Amino acid sequence: MANFISVPVKKYGHEDFSDAGDGTTGYNTMGIDVNKIIYAFDTETNLGKAVSAQTDSGDTITITGHGLQVNDAIYFDAECEATNVLANRVYFVKTVPTANTITVSDTLGGSVQNIAADGTSDTPNVFKIEGQIIYADTTNNGRPVDIIVNRGLIRQNHAGDTVQALSQNLLIVDCNEKNGVAYSGTDNNMVINTHRVMLSYDGGSDDWKTFYDASNTNMAGLDSPFVDVLELETSLNSGGTLAKFVNHIGALGGPENFESLTVNGRTVSFPDVSSSGIVRLTCVASAYESESKTYLKIKGMGKNSWDTLVINDTLSNVVGSTDATNIVE
Repeated sequence: MANFISVPVKKYGHEDFSDAGDGTTGYNTMGIDVNKIIYAFDTETNLGKAVSAQTDSGDTITITGHGLQVNDAIYFDAECEATNVLANRVYFVKTVPTANTITVSDTLGGSVQNIAADGTSDTPNVFKIEGQIIYADTTNNGRPVDIIVNRGLIRQNHAGDTVQALSQNLLIVDCNEKNGVAYSGTDNNMVINTHRVMLSYDGGSDDWKTFYDASNTNMAGLDSPFVDVLELETSLNSGGTLAKFVNHIGALGGPENFESLTVNGRTVSFPDVSSSGIVRLTCVASAYESESKTYLKIKGMGKNSWDTLVINDTLSNVVGSTDATNIVE
């Protein structure tokens, strides 16, 4: 999966492509560097409208006063057609025959989805959806920009895919807290970039405390003000998820048992959780073994600032928990 992906962009910073000038929702297909994605989310709007009928002839869906335009990304909260318009999957408005009817496609610009039979019993609510990407555009005076895309990123499309299908680096997570503040109550509410996970450990009950590099350069020190602290309810210690952390110690064969972390002279012990943590290789300057424990020198905030992570395992095993192309003993 690529580190450079194509997305239908409605807005890029202050540039707005959403008004095509012909009654359709405009977009500009752009390629973006996955390594520069800091966060991504879905934004959903309940239109306060419901489907009242589906019609075989013309494959139309009736939504009185829908206010939709061609290319709008939408979803229905219940099944609209047994096989072709599924519940909670993203579709795109293909045509707008009238102010009260639309046809949909399962891809942007694709063919009309077939409505196999007339019906009025299915009356799902209708939602508009768009994705938001916080992007480290290095030409924007060092500040990230917002990219609004004409698709869902977290919500599945008709085929069941999400933005995770586009890149190995992108991971949908359930975030409980961000910097000590409760985050959105919905499940699977955030897309993170695994290359920006500096250090993460199981704090107990499979809640993973994560130090996340939100800087434009993706080179922040562990105690930098550009580091967010996330509490993720998503377990990182599962085969499919752990495989996304190829640039981390502890990603191969299971997380390492973190013992302590010393930052600015202060030492904090980790919870007594076996196979508890992973750490990004680019954060590590060097490593040595003493009394069957591994000491990692971790980049801190200052030019000559270094923190120390102690792993309760031998250096040989630590090397073995890391992709062989990335580290040598």
